[in-house]
Amino acid sequence: MINKEKLVIRVNEIFHDIEGKDYQKKHKDIFTGEALRWQKTAKKYFQNYKSPITVLDIGTGTGFIPIKTAEYLSEKDRFICSDISQEMLEVSKNNISTANFKCKIEYLKLDGTSINVGKATIITINSVVHHIPNLKIFFTILNSIVPIGGRIIIGHEPNSLFYSEKQLVNKYLFFEKLFSPKKLILSILRFAKINILLKRILAKKKNNSVLNKINKILLHERLINKNLSVDDINKMVDYHSPTAGAKIDKTKGINIEEIRKMYLPNFETEYFETYNFLSKMSNKNIFMRKLNKSLSKKHKGKGATFFIVLKKVEK
Repeated sequence: MINKEKLVIRVNEIFHDIEGKDYQKKHKDIFTGEALRWQKTAKKYFQNYKSPITVLDIGTGTGFIPIKTAEYLSEKDRFICSDISQEMLEVSKNNISTANFKCKIEYLKLDGTSINVGKATIITINSVVHHIPNLKIFFTILNSIVPIGGRIIIGHEPNSLFYSEKQLVNKYLFFEKLFSPKKLILSILRFAKINILLKRILAKKKNNSVLNKINKILLHERLINKNLSVDDINKMVDYHSPTAGAKIDKTKGINIEEIRKMYLPNFETEYFETYNFLSKMSNKNIFMRKLNKSLSKKHKGKGATFFIVLKKVEK
């Protein structure tokens, strides 16, 4: 029997190996608007500790977090860049090599099921948690390597509270269709129940090179016995994301307060922020930005994206 968690981890590894250098171009939303948030956070918390400290960045990708935060560390400190993808680590190494950071930069390939770095004073995670199939194992490991007084900082994750709020989701979907003729046409086709034709059209338009590469590797490794579809792979790559499939799955997303209670009970929330109250449409134009601001006051804590700082305390 195929181990689903193992399959999800391997699909993520292959997918990100293939994306490599193009990842940052394809996922601008992960970086746009997040740079200042991470810089302010690093400046505030990294310098709270007496050197030497160790910062572990999980899911370094193209090097976004170290590039934006490592300047706040001293020559005695360590910054460990880690990723499931060796290709991503090579890209991050190349990007970081142009910066002149004082701290020691290290690179580590890991998959989130075991982390052998000793103690990590601060763990940074940006747009990674929703890729992890087993959150219990992942956060239990993080808890074990963060010392008392240490911190876990998580950014750009899908907030499950947004997707369970019908009013917010409906507003987002309405404006998405309003400003995107393609989305409107697809919606009409779905409503008309032309599902088979729609799937065929979409399948022809999809670039199947990535899909074929992933399936070829998985079949060779005997992790699957038949080809996965584009939808299958999307749902595995963005495992906990409500928007990974053709339709929004309101049962998914990350409820960080539930995670804290279950797996990080000895951590307290120092800072918590949610934003993007119209999801990806929040900054579309001036009107949407004003509406987003209005919704943020009415639906506090229920933005589509969250950022949190957790501190380990004695209990």
